[in-house]
Amino acid sequence: MSDSDTRVGGAAAGLSSASDAVALMAGIRDLSSYIDGMKREIASVSPDQMKSTLIDPATNELDATVEATAAATNTIMDVAEKLSALTSEMPAEQGNKVMDCVTQIFEACTFQDITGQRIRKVISAMRAIEQRISSLAALIDAGEGAVQEKPGLANPFDQSGLLNGPQMSGKGHTQASIDDLFSSGS
Repeated sequence: MSDSDTRVGGAAAGLSSASDAVALMAGIRDLSSYIDGMKREIASVSPDQMKSTLIDPATNELDATVEATAAATNTIMDVAEKLSALTSEMPAEQGNKVMDCVTQIFEACTFQDITGQRIRKVISAMRAIEQRISSLAALIDAGEGAVQEKPGLANPFDQSGLLNGPQMSGKGHTQASIDDLFSSGS
């Protein structure tokens, strides 16, 4: 019997039967084994691999989403301003109706600012998670020596199986190359 078993056995002496004490000790051993397994699992996470395979691509996609949303919102607002300017050339009743619609467009475009703020919060949370995992892995490595890391993480941003998904700015096909592709086929 180990020292820990003796301590647990002593603590369990107040139990009503020997079978209760044995069951308690077995439960504690199972829990200890489970905790050791979790330590190995956490230690096997490669923070650098996670950063390059998951965190960085995800934050890049979110940044691109914020930029694309901002650009689209600016275009919408520019067109709404042009419509607003045209109302002076319209009969008063029609101009007022169009101006009401333009005002609704401007109000609706505030979604972009709120969306950008929320996405930035998600990016910050992802960075915090990355730092926590790195810290946990370092603590476990320091306490128990290096643990063999698992083979590569699945990359949810791998687009090799897709024809053409949303493209990051400056990557992918231009509209002109797509137009050329369609015109060459006819």
